[in-house]
Amino acid sequence: QYEVPASGSGIIIQETDDNLLIVTNNHVVEDSNELSVTFVDGTTVDAQINGTDSSMDVAVISVPLSDIPEETRDAIKVAELYTGDDLKVGQGVIAIGNALGYGQSVTVGYISALDREIKTDEGTNSGLIQVDAAINPGNSGGALLNMNGQVIGINEAKASGTNVEGMGYSIPIYKAMTVIENLSKEQIPEEDQGALGVYVSTISDSASQMYNLPEGAMITGFSDEEMEGYEGIELVPSAAKDAGLQKSDVITAVNGQTVRSGDELQSVIKYYAAGETVTVTYQRLEGGDWTEHTAEVELNHKAAESSAEQNSKSETGGLGLPDNGLDNRDEKAEPKEGPAAPGKKEDPNGPRDEAGDDGKSADEPETEGSTEGSEEGEESGGESDLYDLFREFMDQYNN
Repeated sequence: QYEVPASGSGIIIQETDDNLLIVTNNHVVEDSNELSVTFVDGTTVDAQINGTDSSMDVAVISVPLSDIPEETRDAIKVAELYTGDDLKVGQGVIAIGNALGYGQSVTVGYISALDREIKTDEGTNSGLIQVDAAINPGNSGGALLNMNGQVIGINEAKASGTNVEGMGYSIPIYKAMTVIENLSKEQIPEEDQGALGVYVSTISDSASQMYNLPEGAMITGFSDEEMEGYEGIELVPSAAKDAGLQKSDVITAVNGQTVRSGDELQSVIKYYAAGETVTVTYQRLEGGDWTEHTAEVELNHKAAESSAEQNSKSETGGLGLPDNGLDNRDEKAEPKEGPAAPGKKEDPNGPRDEAGDDGKSADEPETEGSTEGSEEGEESGGESDLYDLFREFMDQYNN
């Protein structure tokens, strides 16, 4: 196990009563043990992750205003975000970021194409802005501006190769705005957090391809029924069940924010209070095909659990048990030897800058500030074992 420092750029998007909020790329901050922000005047302060969305490759981090010196606050400002979708090929753009970790730099160019798709280590991203302004390692999470100084995109990656020149990619603000707003919300105190009232098992990308299932969080039970391994939890009405969701439905998004695991589902729900209504997007198998549906779900309070149940969970470590939308735990198999999992760093001499066969992450950020963290490079190739779940699932539809 080793730690690899990584850096990237960020865009100041909001100042609340207590915090400064900065948007960046998820791949800049994922797996970080420590996170800090260096502002344009060189001042460095600690930060924490407010929320992430790996499918959009967007993260919002926060810095306490009390930790920022007055002179630094005078040197920075909140960026103006342009949410219009009327971008045009040939439009002039400016890319700002912490290129190669040398500090803030500016490059200029034009929009070369719109609605581009690229493949990275984290998956496939579509709907991107392609620009010929130089996007270098360190620019990830930085701002792409129009000629009015408004942020129209978040720089994400560049195409690399001996026969490639001037192909950078940015996430359009109009596409990411809903996710950014969700990630910017203040976390609700635990005692006030809402709950869907579901038990879920993660359908990973590999399991999705192997078993032809939607990627997301498959419902395996509800909070109004006893579940093996969860004895002692108070049985309460299930908000999801009351809204019409069924066992074996696969939850894929909440309020437009993509959900790809049980952990991500709980990470999204914790920003909503009991009594709030959220739009849940889910897939259901109908006539042999998966069909997308949405449901308006009014969240209930979390169920209480006994001390005996808490002790039981700490002893099992979550192995062999379903994820629970009430307690933020993923079902996991024992790790096995193999190459580093996606997002893990294998090179102890520097941060990851590869973004797959077609692209290279622009890995080190800043518009008004740059983000920096240390990331674990522990090897593990373990995937959730979904064979039993899949067999049970298929039995339901074959009988």
